[in-house]
Amino acid sequence: MSFTLTPTSPLPRAYTVVACQRCGFVYADTTGTVEDYGRHYTDFSLYEDPHTATGSGTSDEDRERFSDVVGLLARRFPSHARILDVGCGSGGLLVALRNHGFSRLTGIDPSERCVSHMRGLGLAAARATLDDIPGDLGPFDLVMLSHVLEHLLEPVSALTSLKKLLPQGGSIYLETPDASRYTGRPFVPYYFFDTEHINHFDQVSLANLARAAGLEVACAAAKDIPVKGGHRYPAVFCIASKTADDQAATPLPDTTLRQALSSYLAECAARSLRFALLDREIAAGTPLALWGAGSFAQRFMELPWVKNHQVVAVVDRDHKKVGQEFAGRTIAPPDQGLKDLPVDTVVLVLVALDGESVAQEYLRLGLPYRYLIGSNY
Repeated sequence: MSFTLTPTSPLPRAYTVVACQRCGFVYADTTGTVEDYGRHYTDFSLYEDPHTATGSGTSDEDRERFSDVVGLLARRFPSHARILDVGCGSGGLLVALRNHGFSRLTGIDPSERCVSHMRGLGLAAARATLDDIPGDLGPFDLVMLSHVLEHLLEPVSALTSLKKLLPQGGSIYLETPDASRYTGRPFVPYYFFDTEHINHFDQVSLANLARAAGLEVACAAAKDIPVKGGHRYPAVFCIASKTADDQAATPLPDTTLRQALSSYLAECAARSLRFALLDREIAAGTPLALWGAGSFAQRFMELPWVKNHQVVAVVDRDHKKVGQEFAGRTIAPPDQGLKDLPVDTVVLVLVALDGESVAQEYLRLGLPYRYLIGSNY
């Protein structure tokens, strides 16, 4: 996999997806270090703006997703349980737990802005990474990592470290994308492969991870969660507990994950051929303005034929991206970056989810340029 990134990004521009011959786990063989990924989530967090990021709890999709998690946890833990959310972003899950009656809640996140936002909501929060957990934190009856493990370069070390925050009998809730069910989804090609998602779990590999950290798996199951555009996103979760016998267990062989991901990659390769139709709709040399500098655009800009066109503008609503350089242009807010472009410019909406709503936002700007929605191809 290869990506066009901003010059200041600490993440690798390419990696190879590999599978462990012993246990079958699939992951990105990246040259990035723990420090590189730590800097990325500290300085370039995608989860600071509640209006552009998932997990803030402000969208209907987030509210449905968190209601499901809270319902599960409320059946297993009392309202006075001490709960820590690791990588909590803007605190949407913690707010949902508080609304359900839980009161002893704490969040940690590497982003100072996320921490400030949570404190503004009246939640206990600390700026921390998994390599620098405050010594006075804990103990907790439940530690949650919801859509965090797929981002971690060393997930076993992370769980082993977090286990120290649990008393005997304490639990960890783990949730990640379900890589065994990537196929057949109405997302853009290679949607599940980006610079941040470097681990690919299913039920077997997620349970193996917990056992490798010396935890005992109490339950594991698959589910679908709602995302923008009315789509459903495959996920898997497990709850594991700390016991007196906290020795690492031998992993169970995962015989299906590699094949499932091979099928997904073949599906993506076939669907990527449809981008040739987009090439035919844009005359050679036509100026392009990109709406979006996220993972879809990062993959899209690596397509060979794109280099036949001149990128004249890049816009994005994410304040963290504004001012950064991408595809040779400085990223600007949409209402500023699309002014006074060549009359034959084509605006490419490179948003992976709900491109139609972004197109409507573009139309409200009243600009004269033709636009195309990349996810429609």
